[in-house]
Amino acid sequence: MNSGHVLAAFLGSATVAFVAIGTVWPAPSAAAFAGAETVLASSSTAEGAVRNLGGEIRAQHWEKAYARLANKAQFTETEFVHDLTGDYPSLLTYSTLDKFEVRPLHASASEAQIQLTLHWATVVGSSVSARECT
Repeated sequence: MNSGHVLAAFLGSATVAFVAIGTVWPAPSAAAFAGAETVLASSSTAEGAVRNLGGEIRAQHWEKAYARLANKAQFTETEFVHDLTGDYPSLLTYSTLDKFEVRPLHASASEAQIQLTLHWATVVGSSVSARECT
């Protein structure tokens, strides 16, 4: 019977420790769902700027993500958001950005071409969409 008390004390202590760790150092996805600001990388490189764009999209900060785009004259913010979130009854309207990958394709002294691959989590599985950023 004494071992039951020790086990209960251990589980209680472990639970408190894990809650404290999760509160102090939350995972990026948990911070985004909690409404916390995303931690952004330096935008001094093209890859860093695209990573920040992916983070803003993941956090659904549409205005900030749209503001990062250089070709805003080609489409409106509404069109940008609609392209990412879909239109009812599209499955994309029920999805969330699970993760994203940034892959440099080509770089020169004045221009870089980077592929941003978005991995969407849906109710029926995951889907992938790739975008090239110049």
